[in-house]
Amino acid sequence: MISQQRLTGEHGGRHARPRSGLLMLRLVAGAVTALVMADTVGTTLTMPTLSRDPVVRAVPLSELNLLTTANLATIAALLVSGGRLADLIGRRIVLAVGAAAFAVGALLVTFSPFWPVLLAGRLVQGAGSALMLPAALGLLLGQCDERRRPGAVALWGAATGVGGLVMHAAGGFFLDAYGWRLLYLPLGLTAIALLLLVKVLPTAQLHRHRAPDLVGTLSLITATAALVLVVTYGARWGWTSLIALITTMTMISAGGLALARSRRHPAGGDRRGAVALTRGEVGGLSFRCCTG
Repeated sequence: MISQQRLTGEHGGRHARPRSGLLMLRLVAGAVTALVMADTVGTTLTMPTLSRDPVVRAVPLSELNLLTTANLATIAALLVSGGRLADLIGRRIVLAVGAAAFAVGALLVTFSPFWPVLLAGRLVQGAGSALMLPAALGLLLGQCDERRRPGAVALWGAATGVGGLVMHAAGGFFLDAYGWRLLYLPLGLTAIALLLLVKVLPTAQLHRHRAPDLVGTLSLITATAALVLVVTYGARWGWTSLIALITTMTMISAGGLALARSRRHPAGGDRRGAVALTRGEVGGLSFRCCTG
C-alpha cells in the first residue's frame, strides 16, 4: 500500500509523495513568483531609460506609465478567474498556458518595433502572470500536508524578495550593456524553461465546481480598465471633461456590478487552489465575484 502511494502520488495532499517531486514543485512555484516580481521591478527600472528608444521616444510620459499600470491591472483583474480556472481544468494546464503567455509577451516587448504591439506584450505578460501565480501556488499547497504548508508559504514569500533582489542587482547591467528591451529577454527565456518543467510536476485533483461568473469577471475587468484609463489620461482629458466623467461612471458602475455579483455566490471551493492576499493570508483563490 505504501509503495503504491509513493508511485501514484496523492490527491488532496493526504498521502506521502516522493521528495524529489515536491522539491521540484517548490522550485517551480518559487520561480514563478520570483519571475513576476522581477518583471515588475524591471519595468520600474527601465522608466528613466525609455527616452533612448526610438519606438517610445515620442510617446507621452503618461502613456509610458502604462507599461507598468496596464500589466499590474491585468494581473489584478484576472488573478481570481485564473485561480478558479486552475481548479476547474487543472493547475498544470493553467500554469503551462500562463508560462507560454508570459514568454510570448516578454518576447513581444523585446522585439516589437511598434508601441501598440509593445504595450500589448505587457498586457499578455500580465495575463500570463495572473494564470501562473494561483496555479503554481495551488499545486504547491495541494501537494503539502498541514505540517509542511507553512514552510511552503514561507518559501513563496521569500522567492518574491529574491526575484526583486536579482532584478535590482542585474537589471542595471542589462540596461547599460544591452538596453531596456533586452531586460525582458531573460524573463521570457525563464518562462519557457518553466513551461518545459511543468510536465514533470505532480498532478492535482480537479474540483468540479461551477465555472467562474462571466458577468462578474467582465465587470471586474471593465472597472479595472476604466480605472487605469482615468489615472493615465485624466489630466490630459481634463478631470471634468465628458470622456473623463463617462469613464469614471463606467468604473463605478462596473465595480458596483462586480460587487453585487459577488454577493450572489457563496465563497467556496478548494482553498488550497488559490491565493488569498487579504489579511496577509496565502490560501484560497475563491474570491466570491468569480465563483460559481
